[in-house]
Amino acid sequence: MVYTPITLDSEVEIKQIVAVHYFEYSRDFIFSGEMHDFWEVVYSDKDWLSVTVRSKEELIPPGHFRLISPMEFHSVKPVAGKSANAVIFSFICENEKLTKTAGQTIKCDDEKKEYISKLIAAAHEAFSTPLGEPYSTRLVKNPNASLGAQNLVKIYLELFLLSCIRESAFRPAKSAPLTHITEPFLSEVCSYLEANVCSDIKFGDLCKRFGISSSNMKKLFHDHIGMGAMEYFSRCKINCAKHLIREKEMNFSQISEYLGFSSLQYFSKRFKSIVSMTPSEYMISVRDNKL
Repeated sequence: MVYTPITLDSEVEIKQIVAVHYFEYSRDFIFSGEMHDFWEVVYSDKDWLSVTVRSKEELIPPGHFRLISPMEFHSVKPVAGKSANAVIFSFICENEKLTKTAGQTIKCDDEKKEYISKLIAAAHEAFSTPLGEPYSTRLVKNPNASLGAQNLVKIYLELFLLSCIRESAFRPAKSAPLTHITEPFLSEVCSYLEANVCSDIKFGDLCKRFGISSSNMKKLFHDHIGMGAMEYFSRCKINCAKHLIREKEMNFSQISEYLGFSSLQYFSKRFKSIVSMTPSEYMISVRDNKL
């Protein structure tokens, strides 16, 4: 018998990896942001992350990830002054099908979580560069690594990306709104807050409207979102303010009044505490980065 070998097609092939990180962010961690010509995956391993891409902020729940496309200006930080853990890996890959996954906050299934876990474990062996160093720009190969450690990094990364591509091909994921919440009652409360960003809603009034005790409302928000209801409401207002600043149809005083802030000074203070920039600095950043 004469056997004829065939060459297998490769949907995803990674020849170069840029970075692999496992960050344990302190609550006061601030990163001004960056833009680069390679892909990046941001996975929230513990607590919530705030990921801003092209001036649009998204909250990434635990167990979810965001694929950032090349040349997208972005920043990552913990949410609401809480510590958080994140896995971030960057790579070079020429596959246009990844764009169907980019721009979305996606929940990891058990398969993807396993690939991420094994990728981190293999990276710990393959590289001597500490994975928790936030400002490292170069991976250093570990000369004492176990046999095939680098190969395993490549394999698990390719499996993760292939899983994403196959999922998007058959069941496209949707972009997650600010209220990426599976608890129906909480989703209703958050939707109400988002729809009423111009109102002056008090915590007691919110509890009364939805017929829930203040202690249960606090527990609901902290257990599922990691912040209080009023902090969440404040973030909704600031997200709206960012949109209005980009629209350039209102000045800061008008935006502050429109969103129900007691004063321009308080609006500016809340804006900076959430965005890490004053409204003026944010407006300049939007202009300079042409976002």
